[in-house]
Amino acid sequence: NKKRNIPSKKIFDYDKMTEDKWDSFSNKVDALANGCYLRNLTNKSSFNQNKLNLYWDLLQECILKAAESNIPSHQSKGHHSMKRPPLLSKLYKKMKFLYKFKILVRDTSTNLVVSQKWSTSIDEFYTLLNEFNIPYVRLPP
Repeated sequence: NKKRNIPSKKIFDYDKMTEDKWDSFSNKVDALANGCYLRNLTNKSSFNQNKLNLYWDLLQECILKAAESNIPSHQSKGHHSMKRPPLLSKLYKKMKFLYKFKILVRDTSTNLVVSQKWSTSIDEFYTLLNEFNIPYVRLPP
């Protein structure tokens, strides 16, 4: 398997927080919220979808900025998650082999020249036939 460029992500270590650090975080969130458009919010403010989204984005930005400067964190390596179930991946791999084998057979029969890949490919083909209980007659070498 080729390594994929999986991005890392920031993980906040909440268990390393002390009461002083939480106070500092809280004060920073308040300062950031009071320093932006959020300070204009009142309990009589009217909302539509756009305003609600704007205020939510501003609040989220304030919380994240405060967290980045006040909450201990570390970078986590990204983890590759399987996009397909393992059995399905195995079947796709076998299908890919069969497509390549088909091309190899076609090229060999057209050119009448046996490829260097032939012996390993034919063995893999026989293994595949056995695995799926498909009857066959083995060709002489």
